[in-house]
Amino acid sequence: MLLLSSNGVITPMRTILYNQLLVIQNILRVWRLIMNWEIRSIFNTIFFITTISLLSATNYYVATSYGNDSNNGTSLTTPYKTIAKAASVMSAGDNCYIRQGRYHETITIS
Repeated sequence: MLLLSSNGVITPMRTILYNQLLVIQNILRVWRLIMNWEIRSIFNTIFFITTISLLSATNYYVATSYGNDSNNGTSLTTPYKTIAKAASVMSAGDNCYIRQGRYHETITIS
């Protein structure tokens, strides 16, 4: 099958279809590159946010046997005595490590 163009050039139809196929393939390649970049960008953002939140998290310690609520609670040598004290100073993302012992208290999280 032949196609007569407006400038009088006769082109076989399969050449036109092949050229259109090449254009479509190039468009798809560009689209894949864009999507890969966007996916990498999303993962990089998630990784960055997770890393920042982990780096900014504070560890608090509670030990009923040797702790004191006037301590800063940020190490095993200076733990809080009650879980309620740790809960009152913690913010989102912080960790609380509770040592073995019996804790008889009511904890209110606000």
